[in-house]
Amino acid sequence: NAVIHLVKIIVDTAFNGTAPTASVGIAGTTSKYMGTSDVDLKTVGVYEVDPGVVANGSTEALIVTYAADTSSAGAARVLVSYSIPS
Repeated sequence: NAVIHLVKIIVDTAFNGTAPTASVGIAGTTSKYMGTSDVDLKTVGVYEVDPGVVANGSTEALIVTYAADTSSAGAARVLVSYSIPS
């Protein structure tokens, strides 16, 4: 029953590929919480999304989907803030 409040990708070192992408979601819906258009891996910065998705009564395994394209270098961190209502 967790609620995801914030998804943040921090690009520490810009990726050097033509069009690298990243998203945060679950299997089958890889952009459920943060879509590829919400982050620019080619630009150093902090990208945040408040998904505004209601609590899900079942277990979800979060995944980060990354496509390097032609990237051979770059660094980013992914942070997810959530709470479990009681």
